[in-house]
Amino acid sequence: MTTPQPHRSVPTRAALFPSSQKALELLNEALKAFVRREHAQASLVNQPACELMRRISDEVSGLWPHAGVACYGSRATGLASVKSDVDLVLLGVPNLEPSRPGLGPREQREATMRTQLAALQRLVPRLERVGLVPSMTLRLSIQKSVVPIIAITASHVPGPAVDAAATDASPPTSDEPVASDADATPLAVADGAGGLQPPSEAASSHSPLPFHIDVSLHTSLHSGLAAAQHVRQLQTMLPPLNPMLIVLKEVLRAKSLKSAFTGGLSSYALTLMAAQFLIHSPALPSRDAASHHILHRPNSPSLAVLLLECLHFFGNIFDPQQHAIAGGLVPRTHPVCAPFALDAIVVVDPCNPSCNVASSCYRVAQIQALFGESARGAVSVATASLAQKPAAGQQFDFGPIMRALFGGGAAVAGEAHRQSAP
Repeated sequence: MTTPQPHRSVPTRAALFPSSQKALELLNEALKAFVRREHAQASLVNQPACELMRRISDEVSGLWPHAGVACYGSRATGLASVKSDVDLVLLGVPNLEPSRPGLGPREQREATMRTQLAALQRLVPRLERVGLVPSMTLRLSIQKSVVPIIAITASHVPGPAVDAAATDASPPTSDEPVASDADATPLAVADGAGGLQPPSEAASSHSPLPFHIDVSLHTSLHSGLAAAQHVRQLQTMLPPLNPMLIVLKEVLRAKSLKSAFTGGLSSYALTLMAAQFLIHSPALPSRDAASHHILHRPNSPSLAVLLLECLHFFGNIFDPQQHAIAGGLVPRTHPVCAPFALDAIVVVDPCNPSCNVASSCYRVAQIQALFGESARGAVSVATASLAQKPAAGQQFDFGPIMRALFGGGAAVAGEAHRQSAP
């Protein structure tokens, strides 16, 4: 493993951590509160999504008796926010990749694509019937991509019974499969930092609750289930990974940098990067550019410490032109990176080493700048917020800290300093 060195001017240590331990503790409490709220809000989609998943499974079985439905992606790994899609894959659909002698690899892929699109077209009329229930409406469309999908926009109107289920009922467990395949994964919610909290008051209203579902077909090119299993294993091995990713995903989402379709960083790529940071962080010297002093950390660093170090590392030290994520932190000259020489950043999929899951990320410089600005902004506002003392019986307002973190920092931090000035 190589040790990445700073590739441009790196902020001083004071810009990375609050000068006061109390400010760091305040930032940590703000982060934990945000993670708890995100898990709670994400759970609001569980009940209607599971209901819709079961209805889809019934329709799939009616069309292909031996097929089933499995969930993958953030909803299956406990990394979802309320805005996260529900990713479903159909298992056991026959004849999706028929062998056609005489066809080259490209022609074979095109033939497989046509077969998948035809299968999805057969399924659409059945899925349209799923929306014919009093509390739910659906809009469906087929999207042609490397992995073609049926994109569903569902609008669910919660009622008293649904609200109670969303609050009290646990998500389905592995003992309650809705798919016939052994790899089927029902919706899951990880407890992250502090476990699930009751839904907010807004959740109990009867306003429509929109969510999106992508339905794809399992083929040899579909690695969603394997990736979800790998992410679950990483979270088991690295408990801080879940809460840190919940925050990092929102940092990118707030600036429209989380979508791979617009040059951002996909959730899976971000997960692999954050996991490798946590694995190797004890040995990584985050150095002060002026004094080259190694930034010391406690034996059991808090979420705030880990997040600030991670933002600093990928914002200021990791150089995508020289370093890559490939089963560890490796130089771009490593043979595994050779097929991706033209990509702006390399994050090799451990489930499919021939795939760079960050290949479409061309806004790397924006992402790295955002990471650095977000860390500095959150630290600055947390420090300034110490001057604000909530009245007796009132909770501390973490909003300004999180707005600085998700807003890229500078302007929000400056406003917080002005408000805290005597």
